[in-house]
Amino acid sequence: MQSTYTRRRIITLGAAAGATMFVPGIQGLALRTEQKQYNTRTPRRALVLWYSQTGHTGRIGSLIAAVWRQMGLAVDSSDYRNFDAAMLGQYDIIAMGTPVFYMDVPENVRQYLESWPAIDGTAVASYTTFGGSGNNQHNTVCMVLELLAEKGGIPAGMDVFGNMSTYAPTWSLGNAERTLRYRHLPGEETYNHARAYARDVLGNVQNGRVLEIQREFDSGSILRHMPQVWGDEAYDFNAQV
Repeated sequence: MQSTYTRRRIITLGAAAGATMFVPGIQGLALRTEQKQYNTRTPRRALVLWYSQTGHTGRIGSLIAAVWRQMGLAVDSSDYRNFDAAMLGQYDIIAMGTPVFYMDVPENVRQYLESWPAIDGTAVASYTTFGGSGNNQHNTVCMVLELLAEKGGIPAGMDVFGNMSTYAPTWSLGNAERTLRYRHLPGEETYNHARAYARDVLGNVQNGRVLEIQREFDSGSILRHMPQVWGDEAYDFNAQV
């Protein structure tokens, strides 16, 4: 089983994507990374970091780390808040995971990655988790990988993993049915997906394949830059919480 997000993606954006050019704050939906080489195609040390609010993102990260250990790598894994970024230089491959937060990368994760020192030539991968049907999850995982690439990382893979919404049904504006529709997630299929993703990322590095990051048109790319009305109050999805 090969993860679809680790293959080269060719996206036809069409006229709909062009409409987003006039929305403040939205960057181009396709980002082409320079075809650089990895520092090494035989990685020995790996790092898996995550930001996990309810444990799901952390479980996926731990599973990725376990697969890489089985494949012979020395792996450190941790919530990012327990890791000293000054140690990044000792790793050959780094994966970063985060939940999708209001259709975007959580601001604390964004700020953390922007504070990193240069990791030129290091293989990097990203993954995101999302509740329910999700929204803008592909573009969010792209954005995480872009942040890693901006520090000099070489993109080796990205993927998304679904789970039941972490919001209680009583918080979901009366839509308990919509929330509970995904109560079977994550399941064994999810975890097999994560195992395949880990193998695919390492395979990309070993074979010298560099991922091209391309965002897709998603209504969330527009909505997250607009105030949303909840009852009598306007809510800004970009506000820090």
